[in-house]
Amino acid sequence: MSCNLLQATRRVWCVAAAVMAAFTFTLPARAAEYPQRPVTLLVGYPAGGSVDQVARVLAEAMSRELGVATVVENIGGAAGTIGAQRAARAEPDGYTVFVGSNNELAATKTLNPGQPYDPRTAFAPIGLIARAPVLLAASPGAGLATLDEFLAEARSRGDRFSFGSSGVGSVLHFAGELLQQTGKFTMVHIPYRGVAPLTSDLVAGRLEVAMVSPTAALPLAQDGRLRILGSTGLERSPVMPDVPTLNEHPDLAGYSLEGWFALVAPAGIPEAARERLGMALAGALQDPAVRDSLQRAAMTMASGQEPLAELIAAELARYEALAESGGMRQ
Repeated sequence: MSCNLLQATRRVWCVAAAVMAAFTFTLPARAAEYPQRPVTLLVGYPAGGSVDQVARVLAEAMSRELGVATVVENIGGAAGTIGAQRAARAEPDGYTVFVGSNNELAATKTLNPGQPYDPRTAFAPIGLIARAPVLLAASPGAGLATLDEFLAEARSRGDRFSFGSSGVGSVLHFAGELLQQTGKFTMVHIPYRGVAPLTSDLVAGRLEVAMVSPTAALPLAQDGRLRILGSTGLERSPVMPDVPTLNEHPDLAGYSLEGWFALVAPAGIPEAARERLGMALAGALQDPAVRDSLQRAAMTMASGQEPLAELIAAELARYEALAESGGMRQ
């Protein structure tokens, strides 16, 4: 073989080797495109609650948007904060994300400064999902059918009148505190270990009034097992048009406090994965089945694009002010 032919052959092999090497190096990049395996939606509550309902409605739609299975994992305890802490400590690779509410993403930090995560720094915001009012509900045996009757009873009995919530520092607790501050009266707070025992005592008449979520209260109200006296939203819900807002009552003008639900990821998630999750969330929120399911639970849909980080910071500041003015810290 001549030198020229040998050199030409070597050049061909070199070019071929370079092409093969370039192709080989693109494989890991393609394999790393997000997502390549199932995504877990962590929920800080047992199955059946409002946050769990939101997560399960989203899971199917987000699976279609992402092209991989999206599964819900429930880790209950400590007003949602055990699950939130687990999510905050998860690998920030986009495969574990957290469906939370303003309970564990804002309120609980206010009365528990030693909470092992700070929602402002522990998570990368993906998007707001929906908002929902809190409901003031009464046991049928309490003899309260209107806001006027409730206010008269609360003012006449003072510290002998109590209300229940799902726990100290919960959004339901803050809703009751704001009610007292706005109406200028005092009630005794009775914290429960979650919404299930709270509504159980309310239905049984062991508790006269409580701040509850629509998910828990609406089915019970439809069965006549409790009465809904008012809603904390600024506008009446289309799902319960006969329920007045607290703000409508002249003695409670200006009252407004809503719950909200959001998707967040552990801080440090790659930007490409965060953006992909945001697109999947926005797409899922346009799904008619998702919208119908959440709206039937008295939720107002978000677009997924609201500035979530700013909302978390603002809510923390608001709860701090409520706790300070109401003497909620012991």
